[in-house]
Amino acid sequence: IYCQRLAYFPDSTARRLNLKWIPESDTTNATVALLDEQGNWPDTTMHWITWPNIEVCRRPDPQSYNGIGFGLNDDEFLIAWNDWRNAYDYWDLADIYAQRITINPEDSALVFLDENGNVLQDKQTNIPMAVDPTADEGAHEYPSVRHGSYLNKYLISYNYYKEEAVGANSNQVQSMGHPNIDIHATVASSELPDNSVKPLSEDQLPDGFIVAQNYPNPFNPVTMIQFRLPNANEVTIKVFDVLGREISTLLNQKLEAGPYEVIWDSQDSNGSEVASGVYFFRIEAGDQRISKKMVLMR
Repeated sequence: IYCQRLAYFPDSTARRLNLKWIPESDTTNATVALLDEQGNWPDTTMHWITWPNIEVCRRPDPQSYNGIGFGLNDDEFLIAWNDWRNAYDYWDLADIYAQRITINPEDSALVFLDENGNVLQDKQTNIPMAVDPTADEGAHEYPSVRHGSYLNKYLISYNYYKEEAVGANSNQVQSMGHPNIDIHATVASSELPDNSVKPLSEDQLPDGFIVAQNYPNPFNPVTMIQFRLPNANEVTIKVFDVLGREISTLLNQKLEAGPYEVIWDSQDSNGSEVASGVYFFRIEAGDQRISKKMVLMR
């Protein structure tokens, strides 16, 4: 599975910068130009077939037929495909795997993510979307991916059939139009936990006004802040950068006595991802104030 980055120009920019070869007879200004995985323009004017493609999956076993969805809420792509990594050969039944891809706002490079949102170092490690524990259980093929912006979830629909119904050859299934093929679907979400406060059980923090070190620390891209209130109070939690500038307000409400947990998803108050670096969170409860350092490593 490969992909290709394109940049769309509604005007004559691509032509003027020679970012794409355009015949002299073509007077259309609107066009697309090709980018590499790092978001760089080509050094010379490129034809479609001469610009390198980008690996999505590096598995040595076969993959085929892919679908792609785009999540407008978090600028993330989900690519799903037929995959034979759990099969004996290409004629056995396939599974469906997927890959999350987004664009790093700092340098415009493509970033490959695992199912937990961490940066993926090995493109052989993909996300199972529809996988049976045994190779001969059933086939999942031909995924179609769509994103629902309201719930920020992907729906991956696909063909499903049993080997004993049609034989192991998937080409036979296609040619016969076999009535035992069903349509199944899987729901996947790229949504990170929100910043709402979560009460904890009474034994998770000691008595008194206690603020624990955020965990994990360093983190990417989500960290948890736990604290305990000895009595009801107005509580404010804010995040600051090393220059003391306010980045985000995570909490500003009255809470009853007890232990709580708040999550920061490394976004600022505008919903934009912040850069790697050192940050501080400050909890104020009445006249009490506690600050702690945390490190974001993307």
